Amino acid sequence: MREFATCDAVADLAPHIPVASPQLTAGAYEAALLSLLDGNGAAGAATGTGVRRRELSCLVERVRAWPPSLYAGATVARAVARAAAAQPGGVRSAPLLMEALALLHCHSGHHQAALEPCLQPPPSPCNPMCSGCSSM
Repeated sequence: MREFATCDAVADLAPHIPVASPQLTAGAYEAALLSLLDGNGAAGAATGTGVRRRELSCLVERVRAWPPSLYAGATVARAVARAAAAQPGGVRSAPLLMEALALLHCHSGHHQAALEPCLQPPPSPCNPMCSGCSSM
């Protein structure tokens, strides 16, 4: 899995990773999902948002397609939540991350947690009179 991650090729490999006979270790499935989430560090950042969108779309597809028993959903959900929280507008500004997080919560039976990001109001525009505004 590491070799494919190093080459930014996990999105190409993921649809072909077996989920039954043979079945990989839970760590291999987690590594694939986390690689799709993280990209490949500097190489991932250098390739641009089109590739990033493709990786995140693949992440959502794999979370939908793979049985949740194959990987530790809580581990992946925590990583997705951290990535979403790191977005400038939070989880609402990253619809693919929001979808992946909602699916992971649903897989673990946490339906209320799956709905919460969807029910949050969108961020309000910056008020120039606000002392906390960094654009001034």
